[in-house]
Amino acid sequence: KGLMCGFELVRDKATKEPFPPASRVSLRFQDEAMRRGLVLFHCTGCVEGTAGDMMLVTPPLIITQEQVDEMIAILKETTGVMQHELLG
Repeated sequence: KGLMCGFELVRDKATKEPFPPASRVSLRFQDEAMRRGLVLFHCTGCVEGTAGDMMLVTPPLIITQEQVDEMIAILKETTGVMQHELLG
């Protein structure tokens, strides 16, 4: 038993346009989060089997509110870094 959630990384939120596969966005997001102490799992190919990036977050069921807050803070920081890198 465990807790799992996921989210998709897209170039355009309105159209859900994916990033090009060559950009390796989910892997880069995973690496950026890891540098901040958060382990995530990247997934690709969710759009027509080739494009698309997703992240899986799998904390233990015994996670504390303080740990959830830290996880969210790291996700926000990582998202900001990636937005700056990818979208300018």
